[in-house]
This record gives sequence, C-alpha cells and structure tokens, in this order.
Amino acid sequence: MLSILAVVLLEMTTGDPPPNLKFGALFRYPRYPSDWIRYFDLTIGLVLVAVSEEVLFRSLMIKHLKATKLSAGLGIAVCCIAFGTMRWGLGLWDTIGTGIWAIPFTIYAWKTC
Repeated sequence: MLSILAVVLLEMTTGDPPPNLKFGALFRYPRYPSDWIRYFDLTIGLVLVAVSEEVLFRSLMIKHLKATKLSAGLGIAVCCIAFGTMRWGLGLWDTIGTGIWAIPFTIYAWKTC
C-alpha cells in the first residue's frame, strides 16, 4: 500500500515514473498526454481500480474458493498470491509486500463472506 502511494505521489509531482521502473523493470509507465488526463487517472482511475480489485479478490474469488471446499489457510494464500502478482510490474519486493499487506484484509473478507 505504501509503495503504491509512493508511486502515485512521485508520478503526480514529477510526471516521471519511479526510478525502479527505469532500470530492469518489466514495463514503463507511458507519459500522459495532458495534465487533465494525469489527474483523472490518479484520482478517479485509482478509485475504479481499487473497487474492481476488491470485488474480484475479496468477493468473487473468495466465494468461489469457499464453494470448492478449500481450507481457509490455502484459500487465503491463493487470494494473497494472486493479489500480489498483479503488482509484478513494480518488481519482486513490491509483489511480495503487496501479498503480505493483503493477508489481514483477506482473512477479514474470508470470515465475512
């Protein structure tokens, strides 16, 4: 979460991708053609991404895994690994960090779904 916030703040203030995305990353962020599009993407766009991720990983995926009679520990691990791998383009440590960060939220969602 903090790594995502750092990327957003760096992007908003400089308009450049973070340094770790310049060297050895899997992709580069494209330049925004205008400031309006950049601010829209970093506000409304992030909200839409967050909502879609929560629906996918905290609702649909957990309900499906519960329906397959998967144990809670294995189901939570699958959700967290899948959630973390969505950040693969930011690098290995961000991928691992995001997966770890997702654990308490996934446990809560597993208990309430």
